Amino acid sequence: MIENKQCQSDIGKRLKQLRKDNHMTQQELADYLYVSVDSVSGYENGRIAIGHDYIEKLCVKFNVSADYFYFGRERSLNEENQNDVWLRYYMKLDEEEKGRALELIRLAFPKVSI
Repeated sequence: MIENKQCQSDIGKRLKQLRKDNHMTQQELADYLYVSVDSVSGYENGRIAIGHDYIEKLCVKFNVSADYFYFGRERSLNEENQNDVWLRYYMKLDEEEKGRALELIRLAFPKVSI
């Protein structure tokens, strides 16, 4: 959970702006996060601390880095951050799945050596 009230407020403002920029209602965002509209309103107004797990989901939904929510920097994921996302997915795979993923990459991109 985010515990600093000013930080909560800043994150809430960024969340609200992203939601509006993406033409989403509070209800649509609540449905996406599996929370109530009151919770979304609380996040946006800084009354309720938003959990880090929700921040991660929001980063994926709005294609922004966590730095954007926490510090107001870097509005969209850059190449390096996208690599981090891919690596996180890869690291969650078991050994057999990793082997299949690498084989798919080799088949899809035969000119790239890995």
